Amino acid sequence: MNRRRSETRVPRRVEVQFWQVGQKIHRGYSTNISAGGMHISTANPLPPRARLRIEVVHGERGFLIEGVVAHRRAVHPELMKVTPPGMGVRFLSPEELIREIFPVEGGGAAGTAAGGGTPEAPEEPRQEDVRTFTVRFASAKDFLGIYERDIVNGGLFVATSRPGRMRELVRIELHPPGPSPFAIQLPARVVQRFEPEPGSGAILVGMAVELLDLPAALDRLRPIAESLASMVG
Repeated sequence: MNRRRSETRVPRRVEVQFWQVGQKIHRGYSTNISAGGMHISTANPLPPRARLRIEVVHGERGFLIEGVVAHRRAVHPELMKVTPPGMGVRFLSPEELIREIFPVEGGGAAGTAAGGGTPEAPEEPRQEDVRTFTVRFASAKDFLGIYERDIVNGGLFVATSRPGRMRELVRIELHPPGPSPFAIQLPARVVQRFEPEPGSGAILVGMAVELLDLPAALDRLRPIAESLASMVG
């Protein structure tokens, strides 16, 4: 059963602290919360599948809970004022935490404990309903800059005069520079649109997208980035 769809998320802005065991404490605030998880707006989002502890304090009340990062929103530096970076966190249930300490004999439930809980699989868009947006790069240096700044953090800015709808599932077709004869297609979700009013003078037109399966995307793009980096020196 998909807990994200069965539990109501309530918009709430509450200050939170979060950290990984033995690491620095970071601060942020919630943008929505449910019994199964929350979205944290923060300049220091953790990578997908990272385990963390979260402390929420609201007046004289609060709670401390453990969770795992389900997705991370990376934002282009020019867009941070309108779309703050952050991460979606799935709370770990008492059953999951107890199984880590007292694993079931013979395997079974203990298998999910080693990674700190298994995030839900990314949503797969239906092929017949998905629009494709092409992204090309001016040079190897251009590709490497965007790869290291945006893609490894799970996001990408797509310049287009016809951006997708908010939350629309799309397909991003990347054309890395160099002799590679094939394009790389990645499923993504629109998280921000930029359509300046005529005459405003704004030059940023397009959309910011969140990559739905970041590990798979990096598996395909990392060898290309490493090859281009060796050529650029």
